[in-house]
Amino acid sequence: MRGLHILLLICLFSFYLPSHSLGTNETDMFALLSFKSLISNSPLGTLSSWNDSLHYCLWQGVRCSNRHPNRVTALSLGSLSLSGHISPSLANLTFLKSLNLSDNQLTGNIPAELGHLSRLQNLNLSENNLAGNIPSTLGQIPHSIYNLSSMVSLSLSGNQLDGNLPSKFCDAFQSLQNLILYTNQLNGPIPISITNCSAMLQIDLSKNNFIGTIPDSIGTLRNLLMLGIFSNQIKAIGDDWKFFDSLINCTFLQLLDLGDNQLHGMLPRSIANLSTSLIYLGIYKSPISGNIPAEVGKLTNLATLQVYQTFIEGNIPEEIGNLWNLEGLGLDGNMLSGEIPSTLGNLSKLNFLHLDNNAFTGSIPEELSNMQLLNTLNLSHNKLIGLIPKNLFNLPSLSISLDLSNNYLNGSVPPEIGQLKNVQKVYLSNNKLSGQIPSTIDGCQLLQILHLDGNQLNGSIPFSLSNMRGLQDLDISNNSLSGTIPEFVGQMKLQNLNISFNNFKGELPKDGVFRNSSAVDTRGNSKLCGGVPEMHLPKCVLDKQKKKHNSKIVIVIICCIGGIICLCIEKGIT
Repeated sequence: MRGLHILLLICLFSFYLPSHSLGTNETDMFALLSFKSLISNSPLGTLSSWNDSLHYCLWQGVRCSNRHPNRVTALSLGSLSLSGHISPSLANLTFLKSLNLSDNQLTGNIPAELGHLSRLQNLNLSENNLAGNIPSTLGQIPHSIYNLSSMVSLSLSGNQLDGNLPSKFCDAFQSLQNLILYTNQLNGPIPISITNCSAMLQIDLSKNNFIGTIPDSIGTLRNLLMLGIFSNQIKAIGDDWKFFDSLINCTFLQLLDLGDNQLHGMLPRSIANLSTSLIYLGIYKSPISGNIPAEVGKLTNLATLQVYQTFIEGNIPEEIGNLWNLEGLGLDGNMLSGEIPSTLGNLSKLNFLHLDNNAFTGSIPEELSNMQLLNTLNLSHNKLIGLIPKNLFNLPSLSISLDLSNNYLNGSVPPEIGQLKNVQKVYLSNNKLSGQIPSTIDGCQLLQILHLDGNQLNGSIPFSLSNMRGLQDLDISNNSLSGTIPEFVGQMKLQNLNISFNNFKGELPKDGVFRNSSAVDTRGNSKLCGGVPEMHLPKCVLDKQKKKHNSKIVIVIICCIGGIICLCIEKGIT
């Protein structure tokens, strides 16, 4: 029992031992203090704990090893608004496995000395303002030291790094799984040796200046989950497309983004043989041509398909309607033609549908109303005809934009438009719509932009428009609207108003948006007058003359009545 008491006393006493009793490794401590000395600003006070009052293993962001006491194995200081430079002394943390300084405001170069951290597995310096080349010691094995062979994840995205990737880039990184270098200024070819990183899971080289072709042997990375190379200067002509065929071997591939490059030639038919695990496929902003193969309907796990601003032509294959999991479909800015397939109505999970700037004909399929999760629909700049389907407005999810402009749609604006209670933008411009602006338009309570210009609308501005307090941009120009401009228009929160080339008349209000002549276009309404002087409209002279004329009539009437009263009084006295 006495022994147990002694043991308890020792345990209790140990809680009051100074932190220095943990032991120290001066090399690691001085390396951390050197890092701190080059941090010019720590607005969140993160490094305030880095002092003698605490053992350095207890400093914020520092983690030490259990197996090797007092040796720093991880330094995690991401998203702390740190500014300054990265100290080369971090290379003295020889047990360091993870270094995360992402999402700060660090500047200068990446110290080449970091290449001597032979145990380093995760390096994340993304989203800073680092510049210069990627040190060769991070990409090549120095003759004397087999460094960085344990690297698993390398993330340097969102900086200003330039230069080439070393030709033997993957000779060092046999264990590398994640290579994230997007949004830099890197250039030169993608090294063929990148396919030697057999454990690779993610490659993102997007938004750089890489040139040349994608290595044909990219398909040897059989475990690859993501390949992002968009916004570079990668080319593909003829045999350069062999890489695409090899990607068929990447049976776990989930994301493939090749957009905004110089991809010429025909869209490979092997697109239909890509991994059925594919969730995102992007081939856009490239001079690629050909048709969308019907077999693309086999990629049933696709959530997003982006093939826009290319020279793709032909019809949309009906088989796209088999992509039950599709949430986003962007086929805008191509040379597609024919009718919009009604099978698109099967895509009940779709959030956005962009088919604008093509040459589609026929009417708008009523089946599109089955997309009950749709928040954006853009069918503008096509050759669509017929009426706007009323059930298209039975989409309460349509919260961002409805754009049917620049087609040949006719008939009236359906009163059902008022059911779009959450939509922010509606564009029906440049069609052949007729009739009046429906009074139900005020049902669009969140509407900010309404463009009805370039149609054949008539009648007056409906009073219900006064209820649309959130409306900022109203364009009803180039129609046959008439009547006066209601005073309530000046009481709305409009920032831009275009009423030009109609048949409006009368005095222009002077309040609200009408105070800013640059925000209001009144051209082509010869009977408008008044307004602020900057509008340069004629004075409402006729109105004043009418008022004077009316005043004279009133005076005459009063005099007559007065005379009659006087006669009556006189007779009464008599």
